[in-house]
Amino acid sequence: MSLCSIIFVHNFKYSMLHPEIILMSAGVLKSLLLILPPNLVPEENFEEWLNDDGFSYSPEKYGDKKFIFDELEKVKNEFRQIRDMKIESQSFMSSYNLLNAHKIRISKLRLIINHEVSYVTNLHARSGIKYVIARTYWIDNNGKKVRRFSKNLGSDEKVYVNGLIPEHLKIDAEKDLDRVMWENYRNEYKE
Repeated sequence: MSLCSIIFVHNFKYSMLHPEIILMSAGVLKSLLLILPPNLVPEENFEEWLNDDGFSYSPEKYGDKKFIFDELEKVKNEFRQIRDMKIESQSFMSSYNLLNAHKIRISKLRLIINHEVSYVTNLHARSGIKYVIARTYWIDNNGKKVRRFSKNLGSDEKVYVNGLIPEHLKIDAEKDLDRVMWENYRNEYKE
C-alpha cells in the first residue's frame, strides 16, 4: 500500500470517496513531495535496502556479535511493520518519522557490526608526547556519519613496532570500541 493510499484510507475511512477529491489530494501530495528535499522523500524500495547490509553473518568473523545481528533483525522487522502499517493509528508524518528513526537505528547497528577504524597520531600540546588514537564513526540523529568514539593506545614510541601498530593492539582497540558503541546504542534505545 503506498503512502498516498494510506492517507486516503486514514482520512476517508468513514466518508464517501469522490474521484475529484482523490485526484486533487494525490496532486497536492505529489507536488509536496516534489518540493521536499530529496533526502526527505521516502525511498521506494525499502526491502532491497533492508536486505543489503553489506555483510552477512559468519561465526568465524562475527561470532561474538551474534546478539547484535539478532537486534538488527528485530529492528528490521519493526521497520517492516511500520512500513506495512501493521501498527494501527499512525498518521502519515508519524509513520514517516518512525521509518526514518528506524533507518537511522538500522544504520547504527550495521556500523557496530562492521565499522571502520582509523588510527591517527595526536600531539599532546602540554607534554609534547605523540599518542596513537583509534577512531571510529557513529550515525547522528540526522543520519550523518560523524567521528564519535576513540581509544587511546598510548604514546607512539611504545605503540609502534617497526613503524606498524601490532595486530593484538588493533584487536583490543576494536573490541573496546565495539563495547563502547554497543553501550551507546543501548543507552539511546532503552527498551
